[in-house]
Amino acid sequence: VILELLKENIVCAKNQPPQTNSQLYSCGSLAPKLRKGGCSDCIVTRERADWERTDGCIYLMKELCCLDDGTNTNTGTQTPVTMEDDVLLPLLTELMDVCRVNHFPQGNDLRTTLFKNLVGMAHGLGKKRFKRHYLELVTELLFATLEVEHGRHSSNFRTDDARDGNQLAVHAAEQCCEELSELVGGMIFRGRLDDGQQEMYDSVLQKRRRDRQSPGPVGDMGLVMGRDAFAGGFGGSSRPTRVD
Repeated sequence: VILELLKENIVCAKNQPPQTNSQLYSCGSLAPKLRKGGCSDCIVTRERADWERTDGCIYLMKELCCLDDGTNTNTGTQTPVTMEDDVLLPLLTELMDVCRVNHFPQGNDLRTTLFKNLVGMAHGLGKKRFKRHYLELVTELLFATLEVEHGRHSSNFRTDDARDGNQLAVHAAEQCCEELSELVGGMIFRGRLDDGQQEMYDSVLQKRRRDRQSPGPVGDMGLVMGRDAFAGGFGGSSRPTRVD
C-alpha cells in the first residue's frame, strides 16, 4: 500500500500549475486565498497542492530507508527492514527527476526538503550500499543547485522571482554535500565528480569552513548568530554562541 502511494504521488509536482501575477508569501501561500489572517488563520482550508504531495513523499521515503522492525529481545538490537534496491532505486530515480521542476516558485522548497532528507536516507541505507548504488544518482541535481552560488555558468535554478527560495535550497545543498562527503569519505566523494563539480565541491567546503570560523553579527544579549544558528533541524547547531 505504501509503495503504491509513493508511485502515485511522487510525480505530482510535474502537474503543479505555474503561478503568475500573484504575490507569493514566504510560506508559499497566495494572499487572495488566505483572507486577512494569512497562514495562521485556522478557518482557511484549501486542497493539497500537487507539489506538496511530492514533498510528502520525500519524508516518507526517508522513513522507509530508516525503518527497523523492532528490538530483538535476545540481543537488544534493532534489525533494519531492507527495501530492496530493485524497488528503491527506481523510486529515488523518479524523485530526483521530479525535483528538477522549475516552472513554479515552490520548486526550490521541494529541493530544500530533498537535500535536508538525503543524508538521513544515506545513513539509513548504509555507507557501502549508498556509495555503490545511489551516490551518482543524487550528485547531478545536488551540484546543479550548488551552481547557483558556486558555478561559473548560469544555473537552471537561478530565477529572479524566487531568490530567497534559491538561497534556502543552496544552503541545504551545501550542508548535504558536506555531510554526504563525510559519510562516504571526502576523497571517494570528490573522485566521483567531474572537473566542474570538483571545483564547486572545493568551493563549498571552503565556504563552510569560513562560516564556522567567522562569527556572525552580534544580536540581542550578546549572542553571535551564525549562518547555521537555526539549522539544528538538519545537522547544524541550534545554540547561538555567547560572547563577552
